[in-house]
Amino acid sequence: MTSEEFQNEATSLRPYLLGEALRYVRRKDIAEDIAQDCLMRLWAMCRDLHSPMMPLARVVVRNLCLDFIRRNPHVEDVALAGNADDETETTRRHEAVERMMDIVAELPIVQQTVLRLRHIEGRDMADIAHTLAMNEATVRKALSRARMAVREIYLKRYNQE
Repeated sequence: MTSEEFQNEATSLRPYLLGEALRYVRRKDIAEDIAQDCLMRLWAMCRDLHSPMMPLARVVVRNLCLDFIRRNPHVEDVALAGNADDETETTRRHEAVERMMDIVAELPIVQQTVLRLRHIEGRDMADIAHTLAMNEATVRKALSRARMAVREIYLKRYNQE
């Protein structure tokens, strides 16, 4: 592929790549960086590329997004249920949340990602399945196994207290 052909195709691909990255990471600045990184990687392979670049670009942007998600897990303060008037009750709940997040961090990466996307970001199953390039049944199974693993580990570690 010549540099002119690459420029023409990259110009038409950029909005699509940006939109695709935005669906994964949900932050415009990060999505722009990922789309740009994708185009740079494709440019490095320019001589070996053939038109159309869309299938390869799609895979590259998806992998870059998943790498970003794995490297930077999205952790927010989890809203604690109830109104704790007592400071010790609030502290106890915060400790429980910290324990849960520590356990989640020990899970396999797919289970971590599914749990975080579902319970922290609030995404639905179809969106998670599309983001991770899995089918919905596989996502449900991974989520179920992750929940069971977290429950099991939590009870083993903290049930003695």
